Amino acid sequence: MEQSVLLANETAYFDEHDKEFRREYGGQYLLIHGKKLVGHYENEATAVAEGIRKFGTGPFLVRMPGEAEPVLRAPAYSLGLL
Repeated sequence: MEQSVLLANETAYFDEHDKEFRREYGGQYLLIHGKKLVGHYENEATAVAEGIRKFGTGPFLVRMPGEAEPVLRAPAYSLGLL
């Protein structure tokens, strides 16, 4: 399944609030689930670990405001959890 379908709500929410996120959370990684900002973290690994803790293998987005849109990330696979 393509990322655009899998993370449609999360990506739309991130894009809708991009300017606000850049202002408030520049340089931090955001954890987004559905249309909600769950938290902001100093590094990507912490954000991914928290996403897995809260949502398991379900979809969630970890992104830094201002960074280029990633291709596709499957953190559970890359961390050896599946």
